[in-house]
Amino acid sequence: MPVREDQRAWHAGQSRMKDGRMAVNDFSIGIELVNLNDGVDPFPEEQIQAMRSLLKAIISRHPIRHIVTHYECAHPPGRKSDPAGFQESWIQGLP
Repeated sequence: MPVREDQRAWHAGQSRMKDGRMAVNDFSIGIELVNLNDGVDPFPEEQIQAMRSLLKAIISRHPIRHIVTHYECAHPPGRKSDPAGFQESWIQGLP
């Protein structure tokens, strides 16, 4: 179910950014990718392109500085593993 960008979603749960900020849900916009999250099941190219298009649109509306995954901001570390198989090249050229 989509959540408006000006509303809080509970996508990250207990979380902490590398700069020490806690409660990532308070200041972030979450995008969910769907696959088996086993590191083997591929993300369809259509899903990757849709994510890139959505990110570009969000970046045009908000001063986005960082794009992070759940596994990068979950606290304590290791609490979340998604999106397993995510490739940094998919967001190359974006903030």
